[in-house]
Amino acid sequence: MIYIKNILATFFVVAFFLPIELEQRSLLDGKVEILLPKGWKPMSEDLVKIKYPGAKPPKLVYSDVSGAISIAFNLTESNASQSTIEKYHEVLKQSLEKAYPDAVWEETTIREINGKRMGEFRLITDTYNDKIYNQMLFTDLNGKLLICSFNCVETKLKTWKPIAADIMNSLTIK
Repeated sequence: MIYIKNILATFFVVAFFLPIELEQRSLLDGKVEILLPKGWKPMSEDLVKIKYPGAKPPKLVYSDVSGAISIAFNLTESNASQSTIEKYHEVLKQSLEKAYPDAVWEETTIREINGKRMGEFRLITDTYNDKIYNQMLFTDLNGKLLICSFNCVETKLKTWKPIAADIMNSLTIK
């Protein structure tokens, strides 16, 4: 019995107190570099379709094992440049406000990250069974609009919000 308690205690410490290690990843044919948690893998197409219902789900999603915490990359067909970031900021914000009228907005800004102007939104949205923290960055990549979205269930936000900031601040466009 003591042996089982020791195993459970060890598991608890490992699962809840070890820092989450980030590692540099090169994505989208080497055009994007970003820090991602070690062990995160691309989400299966089937899970992407469930998590991102709609006509155009993101093309690339990395997540933890549960799929409850993820980061999605969507290189759209929309033309974009550094001079169109403000316009996309307005249009995307209006679109999100319409889609999520009860969202709690934390921040909406345009800032420079690693030499590139990027629009950013941070908000909490409701789903049928949970609240989701969303941090989105968008910028231009080879003349197209790139949208990068980190999301996490609200119950994991205390742990993941600072990590999300580190991940998003590491986004580098080549």
